[in-house]
Amino acid sequence: MAGLLIDVTTVQWAYLGLLIAFTICLGLMTQLTASSGLRWWLASNLTTAIAFPLFILRSEIPFGNVVFLLPTTLVIVSAALKLLAVIPAAQRRRRAWHMAMLVALFMAVYKLLDQAGWLAARLSFSLGTLSLLTLLIAHGASRNTRWRGIQGRGVLIISFTVSGVILAGLSARALGGNESFAYFSQGMAQSIAFGLNLLQLLLVHIGFIAVVIGRLTRVTVLKGARERELIRRRRLAEERGREMEAIAQERHALLELLTHEVRQPLNNAQAALQEISRTIDGQRLAALGMSQPVARLYDIIDQVVLALSNAIVAASLIERKSRQNARSVDLAEVAELAKGDCPLTAHGRITLLGADCPMFIQGDPVLLRLAFRNLLDNAIKFSAPETPITVKISVDEDRLGMIFEVRNIPTRPFTPDRALFERALRGDVSIEGSGLGLFIVREVSLIHEGTVDSRVASDGQTVFEMFFPA
Repeated sequence: MAGLLIDVTTVQWAYLGLLIAFTICLGLMTQLTASSGLRWWLASNLTTAIAFPLFILRSEIPFGNVVFLLPTTLVIVSAALKLLAVIPAAQRRRRAWHMAMLVALFMAVYKLLDQAGWLAARLSFSLGTLSLLTLLIAHGASRNTRWRGIQGRGVLIISFTVSGVILAGLSARALGGNESFAYFSQGMAQSIAFGLNLLQLLLVHIGFIAVVIGRLTRVTVLKGARERELIRRRRLAEERGREMEAIAQERHALLELLTHEVRQPLNNAQAALQEISRTIDGQRLAALGMSQPVARLYDIIDQVVLALSNAIVAASLIERKSRQNARSVDLAEVAELAKGDCPLTAHGRITLLGADCPMFIQGDPVLLRLAFRNLLDNAIKFSAPETPITVKISVDEDRLGMIFEVRNIPTRPFTPDRALFERALRGDVSIEGSGLGLFIVREVSLIHEGTVDSRVASDGQTVFEMFFPA
C-alpha cells in the first residue's frame, strides 16, 4: 500500500500547474471568441490559483484547521464564478447578485462557527456549500439550451455532478466529528483524493474547452449559413428588380404607344378647330351661331388632352420617380407654354408677372409644363368667371431658388390642407376632375427636389406655390 502514497506538496503544485496551463489555453481562446462565459471561467481559475498556494503553505496543519476564512472564501467565489460561466448570459445579472449574497452569508456563518469553536461544523459547512455550488454548476450546464447537442457538455455535467456528490459525502463525514482524515497528510485516502482532484480538473476543463469550441463552430456555421441566405436573397432581389424594370419598360412603351394613338386624333381635332377659327372670322361664326359651340368643343378637347396627359404621367413618369430629360429650363418660357395650353376663354384672365426675364433651373420641361398647367386649371375651376388669375415667377433669395406662384379669387372660402396633394383626392366633388392634378404637381416638385404648398393670402386669395432649388 505504501506504493500508492504520493507526496502531498508535489501533487498540490502539479494541480496548480495544470490549472495555470488550462487557464493560459482558455486565455488564448478569447482571441477566437467573445464568449462572456469564457471570461467568467477564466476569472474562476484565477481565483482558485490565488487560493491554492495558501492551502499548500499550510500543508502541515490537519485538514480541519486548514479551512480558514480567506482561501476557503476564494474557493467558494471560484465555484460561484464557474456557475455564472455555464448559465445563459440573460440570467447572469440576476444570478450574480444571488452569488454575492451567498458568499456574504457564507463568510458570516463561517465566522460564527469559528468563534464558537465548532471546527467540525465549520468544515462540514464549508464542504457542504462547495458541494451545493458544484451541483448547481452541473444543473446550470444541463439547462443551458445553447449548449445542447455540443460535444463535451455531458462530460462537464457528469464531472461536476460526481464532484458535488463526493463533496456532500465529505461534508457529512466531517459533521459526524470524524477527524481521522487529514487531507494534507500521507496515506491511501489522500492518494485517492488527490487522484480524483486531478481527474476532475482534467475532465472539467476538457469538457468546457470542447463546449467552447463546439459553440464557436456552431456560431461560425450559422453565420456562414446566414451569409449564404443573405447572398441568395440579394440575388433574388436583383433578379426581381431586373424583372420589374423590364416590366416597367414594357409598360412605359405601351403607354407611349397608347399616348400617340389616342392623343394624335385629339391633336388633329384641335388643329382643325384652330384652322376653322382662322379661316372663318369671328363675326361670321357668330352669325352662324357657331362661336360658342366651337369654343366649347375646343375646351372639351383641351380638357380631354389634359386628363389624358395627367393619367399617363401618373402611370409612368411619376410612379417611376425618375427625373426625365433634365436640362436647363426657363420657367418663364414654360409658364407661357402652360398658359397657351389653357382654354382660349381663360387666356384673358391669366396675367404673367416676372416672365419678362429668363429664370433657369435644372428640370424636365415636359413635367414642369404639365405641373404649371394643372395649377392654372385648378385656379380656373375654383374661381368665378372673368376674375383674374395671377401667375408670378420670382427669385427666393433666402432659400436660394425659384418660385412659381398662382393666385386666384375663390368662389368659396379655401382651407389649406396637405391632403389636397394626395392621389385621387378632390377638394370639391361638385366640380369635374380626376383628382390627379395636384397630386402630379406635388410629384413633379419632388422629382425636382422642390416643394409645393397652399395658403390663403391676406386679401383672401388662394395661393399655390411651387419652389425649385437653384
